[in-house]
Amino acid sequence: MGSKTNKMMTWLLALSSTACDSSKNMSAEAVGDSAKSEKKTEAVDSVALVDRLKELKSLDYDTLPLFSAMCYAKAIPIEAEYVCRVCGKTSPSDSYTNGNIESIRRVVEQMKNMGYDVVLDETMFCNHCSAQNNKSDAKKDGDKKRPELIFKIRFSKDAPYHVAKSNVYAEYSAVASFLKSKQDFVDFVENNRDKAKSNILIIQKMTGLGK
Repeated sequence: MGSKTNKMMTWLLALSSTACDSSKNMSAEAVGDSAKSEKKTEAVDSVALVDRLKELKSLDYDTLPLFSAMCYAKAIPIEAEYVCRVCGKTSPSDSYTNGNIESIRRVVEQMKNMGYDVVLDETMFCNHCSAQNNKSDAKKDGDKKRPELIFKIRFSKDAPYHVAKSNVYAEYSAVASFLKSKQDFVDFVENNRDKAKSNILIIQKMTGLGK
């Protein structure tokens, strides 16, 4: 009787060990699959991006007009301070401007995470840094220009940066969607011909590609 009990216990332990190993293997496979699905988009060279731009120009988009969003009155911006990322000093600003810059920073960071060499220069929003730049530029006119974000991108470490100025969040989003994939851009423009046409021009302005 004792011998039979011992054999039964040995068999149960072996079965339990096999099930545990199988469970571990399944968990490892699940983690591997998850890692693959979360793999970051990799940078594409400028030649391939120009080809992508040509493909996007020739796609058969929907010609139906998009529904216009209803207009809402903007809230009055609250006075705030802009903290310069270069010198650390503060300059007068407002909540809307600061929020817009922060949103654009996040989109530019997405491009960096894809592997692209991009820079967001905010120094025009800093009274101290912009004053220093104005001295070096030796501007002829004394008019103070509206501050703008300066976007820089290059597709080779030996190439000069293409420089564009924009404070428009949607323009940075258009570039990011284009850099991700052809389908991301089509989704961004809602497969609409007119929206695609205008955003392709924006991408050319912001990246210098396909000009």
